[in-house]
Formats: sequence, structure tokens, C-alpha cells
Amino acid sequence: MDVGFGYFLVKSDLAKDREKILIGGPWMFGDYYVAVKPWSATFQPNEKSFGSTPVWIRIVSLNILYYQERAMRKIASGIRTPIKIDLATKEAKREKFARACVQIDLDLLMVSKIIVDGAKSTIEYENLDLICEKCNCFGHVKEYCTEDRGVKEDVEPTVTASSQPVSLAEGRESELD
Repeated sequence: MDVGFGYFLVKSDLAKDREKILIGGPWMFGDYYVAVKPWSATFQPNEKSFGSTPVWIRIVSLNILYYQERAMRKIASGIRTPIKIDLATKEAKREKFARACVQIDLDLLMVSKIIVDGAKSTIEYENLDLICEKCNCFGHVKEYCTEDRGVKEDVEPTVTASSQPVSLAEGRESELD
């Protein structure tokens, strides 16, 4: 249902389908990213702010010892609220990046780097191409930025895991603080 101002309401009777719609993305129609979030009785389509949405992120250059469910949830929580960890990440089937779905507020600064046990990793947001290089916010590009406070510093959350992560070959999770 078209509710105006570029918003649409989609109903799903099955919980399985609802979950797939909410966290199965990111969703694209043509060249447009479609942000999806659960319906709320307080949602006003004429307001400027969309609020929050689930987004898949890639954590580049993360030590493979942290590719475990518990460790990844703690690391993802340093970026935003974790929702889901990618299966290939949990099974350590890919080394170039770890992948997680997090709930982000599109009105806040995007975290571009994270420090895990002293090692810096870059955060990439899948299909969020409209992140301004000047103010680090979603919704526009540098050429159209009206931010007059100057360039904002990258937010670098620090996550500390145990000083003794276990080997994935042992099949156990690392102990986190």
C-alpha cells in the first residue's frame, strides 16, 4: 500500500516471510536502496526522518579468530545493535571480511572504523551508497552536504575481547569480557 512521501506498507501473514523481508536484504529496486523496518503506530510518512533500519555491514581485516557468533555479536554491538551474523562468517568460510546485520539509525553518524583488541578494521555498509564523505551521515553525497561544522572525525569504537581467543579448530567460542 502506498502511504505517501515515498513510503510503502507491506503486510506479511507468515513470520518466516516477515523475517526474510526485514533482515534478508539489503533490497534494491533498480538503482535504489530500499530501507525496510517494522511498522510502528507512531510512524508519520510526512516526517523527514526514517529512523532506523537493518543493514548488512562488512568488517574488513578482522582477525579470523573472532569469526564466532559470540565474538561477532560483541564486535557488531560496537557499531550498532546486532541482529544477525552471516552464516559464512560464523563458519569462517571467508577471510577477506566478516559480515553482520545491524540495526542502524540513519540520522546518526555512520561508524567507518572499529578497533578490536588494538587492531583497526574498516566498516563497509552494503548498498548504502549515500554516505557523505564530509559529514559521515546517510542520505546525501559530499557535493550536496550542507554541514557547516566542518569535517567530522571518524567514530572508532573499541572492542576488547579476551587476551586468549581460542582456535576455531577447537570448536569453542572465545571468552569475552
